[in-house]
Amino acid sequence: MIAYTHAEHSVRWLLVGLGPGIVALALLSTGTWAKETAARAAALFEEVDRGAAPQPADRR
Repeated sequence: MIAYTHAEHSVRWLLVGLGPGIVALALLSTGTWAKETAARAAALFEEVDRGAAPQPADRR
């Protein structure tokens, strides 16, 4: 029974540690930055589909 209790606490701390990281990744992947990145990637795929070579984006 003691081993189970110790394992339960370890799992709980694992969830407490990883949970905020998962939430942060979810927010980053659905934010404005992610949408703009997806739009740029889609434009590159459209260029490739038309047979044009993709041009490097201007770095700001």
